[in-house]
Amino acid sequence: MSFLSPAFLWGLVALAVPVIVHFFYLRRAKKYEFSQAALVERLRQASRPYLRLRHWILLLLRLGAVTAIVLLFARPKVGVSASLASEGASVLVVWDVSPSMMPVFAQSQALLREVLQKAPPSYEYRLLTTDSYLPKGGFVSAKLLMERLQEVQPASMGYPIATLLERGAVLFANAQYPVHKVYILSDFQSSSIGDIARIPAQAFSEIVLIPVSSPLAGNAYIDSLLAFREGSEWRVRFHLHGTPGRLYTIRTKGLARSFLPGIQEVRFPAEATALEIQIEGDELPFDNVITAGLRDVHSAQIGWGMPTEPSVEKLHQLLGIQPKPPRNSEDWDDLSIFVGLLSSLPDNLPTWVAEGGTLITFPPAELSPAVWQRTFLSAELSLLGSRDIPQPIAFRPVEGPFWESVFIRAESPPALLAEPLRLRKLYEFRVPTGQPLLLSEEGMPLLWELPWGKGRVYLFTFPWEGSGLSRHSLLVPLFARLYQWGERADFLWAIEAGRRRSFTLKCTERPRLRHIATGTEYLPSAERKGAFWQFSFGDQPLPLGLYEVRGESQTYALLGLNVSVEESSAPILSSEVWEKAGLPVRLVEWSGDSLQTRKLGWAWRDWHLWLLLTILLLVGETFWARRLLRPSASTLP
Repeated sequence: MSFLSPAFLWGLVALAVPVIVHFFYLRRAKKYEFSQAALVERLRQASRPYLRLRHWILLLLRLGAVTAIVLLFARPKVGVSASLASEGASVLVVWDVSPSMMPVFAQSQALLREVLQKAPPSYEYRLLTTDSYLPKGGFVSAKLLMERLQEVQPASMGYPIATLLERGAVLFANAQYPVHKVYILSDFQSSSIGDIARIPAQAFSEIVLIPVSSPLAGNAYIDSLLAFREGSEWRVRFHLHGTPGRLYTIRTKGLARSFLPGIQEVRFPAEATALEIQIEGDELPFDNVITAGLRDVHSAQIGWGMPTEPSVEKLHQLLGIQPKPPRNSEDWDDLSIFVGLLSSLPDNLPTWVAEGGTLITFPPAELSPAVWQRTFLSAELSLLGSRDIPQPIAFRPVEGPFWESVFIRAESPPALLAEPLRLRKLYEFRVPTGQPLLLSEEGMPLLWELPWGKGRVYLFTFPWEGSGLSRHSLLVPLFARLYQWGERADFLWAIEAGRRRSFTLKCTERPRLRHIATGTEYLPSAERKGAFWQFSFGDQPLPLGLYEVRGESQTYALLGLNVSVEESSAPILSSEVWEKAGLPVRLVEWSGDSLQTRKLGWAWRDWHLWLLLTILLLVGETFWARRLLRPSASTLP
């Protein structure tokens, strides 16, 4: 057994106090006045040996209480003996190289060198940086480790330190000493550390925290982007964070404008394929550049099986789409969206939807149970009935990603649309799986989104004919959303480093990624689905910036990889969090020009048993001392 605060062991000198008090009490003469000789016998019985044993039990209780109090502050630790620990230790140095450490990277390197120079010469060291699951080499001396520090560079992302440390046995493989220590050099953001409950406390003899202060207060960053086409240009909205009231210069396409923190907007020409937004004037530059690819969603092939009206043609002109009716199987292979009446859908459409297509459909004007049973949707949905709608109805979008702009906040539910919708009939369905996207003022669903195999079905609950929807102001934004969500591509291709995300692309060959600035190529995990490839990207440590999504012969899209928002804004973990986790930790900090070590407080699950034992011994001592008074009192009449 060793002690984390051995200086408190001097308190064991206090054990002499109850011993002195005990023998002084036994030797003290007691005078009794009695008038009858029979009382002498009662006094003799009170001094028998078995009664003296009670005094020894009281002494032991007092000695135990003093010892428990001293050990409570000395913090005993069961494990490797102190003599063995002084001979040598195997140390894993974990260096946080995530983007938030870039402004203080040189300082952190100097601090780590200072710690290694003051460590015992018998220690051996192994380096693990947060951009890799594997340590950089085996255990070496402090001198060789300091040479390896020169090769370390800041990374675009970092794995959570708690995730790395949960493999304690693997990290200390081939260690020379049984004493296993961990030195953690970090700014200790919650995103950099992760869930410290995953760190096995029993795997390490000691965890040394070496904090480096990263000044994130007032840091300017962008936490969201939204791009959409409007006429001959892209409109890109972004959410700028920074010091309230301060103007920041935003540079895009060589043009510079000043913005206050908040939701802002910039515009790009329609032929633009990528965007870069750069924040100027911020003292922390590691997250000041945001890149993204602009993918024109209107390149999707849309099949149209609805009546043609002038308002519909105008809709497609505004959206830049030329729908076409599919005539053969090759046309169906090229389609990703089909719009048609439920009563006149092609026979092969259910299979096409189940394989990943998207259907947007309207019920006929007269939908009876017999007609409904002939539709393929009747296998999953039940027709409950219909109601006539004599008056125009107000409606509202349902909160969720379908209608999401930059953010939809929970405290601001979507409002009712002011312009009423003129409907003649509304059908009610029982939908086991699916979600409504539009509701009437009374809460009746007007539009359902239904999963169907690998595809989706968007089912309106009112007929197209005579509905007035084709002339309603909702037509353009609604169908823009339907086409966007029905297609397998995004408006804006961007991702945060450390966050895995999937993209789907129509191409004939497996996609790979090429970093435009450095030429680095990366082959992401991908899965082919018909004429489309779905690939995942973002959870590997790669350079930030713009990537080409390409095959052997051509580039299909551009994708931006950016710093995670958590790197820009995550809170700092306090030392109390480590204490509560019950980890054997101590803190190394700069104090002036020197390093100071501060042992953190004891976690409750470490000291609560000693505290409970102390309380029990004190209660037992009090009870036993009062019990010893009873015989003396009973000897008197």
